[in-house]
Amino acid sequence: LYTLTKYAGFHYLISEVFAFFAAVTSNFFLNKIWTFNERIKKDIFIKYEKFLLVGIFALSINLILLYLFTSFFGIYYLISQVLATSGSFLFNFSGNKFWTFSKTGH
Repeated sequence: LYTLTKYAGFHYLISEVFAFFAAVTSNFFLNKIWTFNERIKKDIFIKYEKFLLVGIFALSINLILLYLFTSFFGIYYLISQVLATSGSFLFNFSGNKFWTFSKTGH
């Protein structure tokens, strides 16, 4: 987010979308292995699709909050990003815990 906004001159919302897609794959493997203590197995593509879908919804929440904090409240975009991430975290974690990495397999 910072690098694309500061040095590449992208708008902070565009930078956030690129930052999201850059992080989603590594976050998937970290969550699968570390947070939810799962091994890499054949259902990895289905779980990745679920993880990506949850992430896109969380990204939507994040972008709305980032825009509101920065454009309406005049908060510096990096501080806004921390606040927005905090706001979308609950949805992201819950969606992945109860759907993507659910032990019931739904």
